[in-house]
Amino acid sequence: MKSNGDLALANTLKGQNVEGVHLSKKHVSENASVRILDEIKRDFDLVIMGTRGHGGIVGAVLGSVAQRVLANSDCPVLIVK
Repeated sequence: MKSNGDLALANTLKGQNVEGVHLSKKHVSENASVRILDEIKRDFDLVIMGTRGHGGIVGAVLGSVAQRVLANSDCPVLIVK
């Protein structure tokens, strides 16, 4: 049985040519922004992440995890809503 994250990724990539693109995925149950920032330190060229944008005025534009990653990442971050 696929998790919601696996299904979301599969639906996002459906019909897209990702040949030659290394995709890395990891499921975490801890503080997501901290774990993502730890992974970024492993030398990524670009982080692409989605956001649902729940909560608060700023949260209406970006989700809190996306905000923290964008503010603290050492590499470029592309946010997709």
